[in-house]
Amino acid sequence: MDVVSERLRLCLSACSRPGGPGGGGGGGGGGPSPAASPGRRHGKKIVTSDPYVTVSVPQATIARTRVLKNAKNPKWDQRFRVALAHPVIHLEFRVKDDDVFGAEVIGIVKIPARDIAAGGVISGWFAVSGPAGEAGHRPRARPEIHACGEEPGLPLVREPTRPLPRGGDLTLGELLKYKSEEGVRVLLLIWDDKTSHDKYFIKTGGVMQTHDEETRKFFKHSSVNCVLAPRYASSKLGIIKQQVVGTMFTHHQKCVLVDTQAPGNYRKITAFIGGIDLCDGRYDTPEHRLFRDLDTVFKEDFHNPTFPAGMKAPRQPWHDLHCRIEGPAAYDVLINFEQRWRKATRWKEFSLFVKGKKHWHDDSLIKIGRISWILSPTSTDTYDSTTSLSKDDSSEQITKVPEDNPNLYVSKEDDSNNWHVQIFRSIDSGSVKGFPTKRKDIAEKQNLLVTKDLVVDRSIQTAYIQAIRSAQHFVYIENQYFLGSSYAWPSYVDAGADNLIPMELALKITSKIRANERFAVYIVIPMWPEGDPKSATVQEILFWQVEPDHANDVSSSCT
Repeated sequence: MDVVSERLRLCLSACSRPGGPGGGGGGGGGGPSPAASPGRRHGKKIVTSDPYVTVSVPQATIARTRVLKNAKNPKWDQRFRVALAHPVIHLEFRVKDDDVFGAEVIGIVKIPARDIAAGGVISGWFAVSGPAGEAGHRPRARPEIHACGEEPGLPLVREPTRPLPRGGDLTLGELLKYKSEEGVRVLLLIWDDKTSHDKYFIKTGGVMQTHDEETRKFFKHSSVNCVLAPRYASSKLGIIKQQVVGTMFTHHQKCVLVDTQAPGNYRKITAFIGGIDLCDGRYDTPEHRLFRDLDTVFKEDFHNPTFPAGMKAPRQPWHDLHCRIEGPAAYDVLINFEQRWRKATRWKEFSLFVKGKKHWHDDSLIKIGRISWILSPTSTDTYDSTTSLSKDDSSEQITKVPEDNPNLYVSKEDDSNNWHVQIFRSIDSGSVKGFPTKRKDIAEKQNLLVTKDLVVDRSIQTAYIQAIRSAQHFVYIENQYFLGSSYAWPSYVDAGADNLIPMELALKITSKIRANERFAVYIVIPMWPEGDPKSATVQEILFWQVEPDHANDVSSSCT
């Protein structure tokens, strides 16, 4: 509980309390007696707490409720859909008190795994034990279980054998300026590398060499709206943690959204997403030329961070994927961009508010639903949650993901060339604006996870798990990194890389071995991620990346 805060408050209250007999509660002024006050029992004030609950298995926390401020009889009323791939003896519910000096365990409830495995509904009152396992005189709890980088100097057309289209001789930055001057709305959301600087005679390229400061400077006096956005952490985290997240982590999203020709006189949204940055050194072909055409195709675009500058070395080949999306899924990509844009520009809105422009709003984003000649989903883009919130809460705009509109379909359902596309992501309310941080009922409808400090969309992990569990013959994964399931590592079980993918693969393999069925898992990762393999950053990534392999070896040998 908030013991330090409570004792300090009591001390200050005692110092200001009038002395003398009978003056303990307000002297002869006729104030309420201790017994009559709802905040007192037997002359003592009740110390409230800021409780929340974590759901844990050994070495991993798999769910976490929101924090209820100053609650005496907390009721969270939250639901979690949790995938388990852990060695479990019991599921542990820990009631904790959130505090500036660290969370304190109030009590623990344990549910045996055998009861959960039976598949029934577990509902009832359970005794809460103390942090050390003692029974104590504690209340009972009732859990219920129902089993985008961009580099302006980038040339667009490289190969001399390809004809130049209109504007093909322009660089990417020049083309964006040109289209903006024609009246096209151009918005750039660039990752802000905190290690790069170009101000006050300090000029550094940054660890990742993404040219973010150069990009901002290039578009500074143009009609292109360029915003540098760091990786935002939740404001509910401590200052130090916020700085760590903002410096060391990126949003890692890469998307381009444009309006393109639709049937008739209409326009539609087309999205491009994948792993290729609009940055120098990324252009490549299936031939992966290392030394050829360095003076033509790859002129002034030599990129190889593996070797020190000045060393004679091949250009770094680039192996990555990108895709073009049309139809309803493209509008989901648009919603993601809008959520991130609103988050990144919130400080601009605040600064203008301070200057007295109270009714200012960011009109950079085009509201396509109000433009008759651009196809869009029919539903509104936000909930109006103002009237639904209690008087103690401030209003918030919550993004509503629209239902699929048949008018947006690219092909008919019975077309043999028809593709079903679904967008998944891993992101939290620290990085987007539009998540229902005050309305848990809406969050649950949107399949969002409401935790202690954040609202989280982890649909990408859910999709991975479903795909792995549904696979019959093989799983193929290609990624720049591969680590997770740290709760089952031979060592460093508290590393915090708790995603389930490595363990799900191991369990899938063992289930196929038991069934005597052939099954193959192919995981393709680079020998080392981009950068100098001797650097501390790359070495640390390689160190942690080996741990899941050890864990999977152990799991396989045990079966």
